[in-house]
Amino acid sequence: MTFNRTPRPYSSQWGSVQHADEMAPGIWHVSTAGHGGIVVSGERLVAMPWEWRETRYSVRGEFEEDCDWALPYIVFHRELDPKHLASALRTIEAFHPDKLELARELAGVIA
Repeated sequence: MTFNRTPRPYSSQWGSVQHADEMAPGIWHVSTAGHGGIVVSGERLVAMPWEWRETRYSVRGEFEEDCDWALPYIVFHRELDPKHLASALRTIEAFHPDKLELARELAGVIA
């Protein structure tokens, strides 16, 4: 599936975006004065497993940088820097153990 590029985000649930890096079309890593995370486009969000689209700390396609960044990373890992795959799986294991089996499957990792 091909995704469209999206404009740089200037605001987020964590405040005004001070720095934004486009990781792939429709995926941005953002930082604010106090926090940040990964922001995905609506098009990307609907491509994610339904139960992964929102968490206690992440809504509207904005995935918090400590616990939830790994959810969109795993789904779209083939388009992103592969050096973070192991860390993403460890993050899901620590914060979303109920999602680990599907994460490993999506990542192509045998447990």
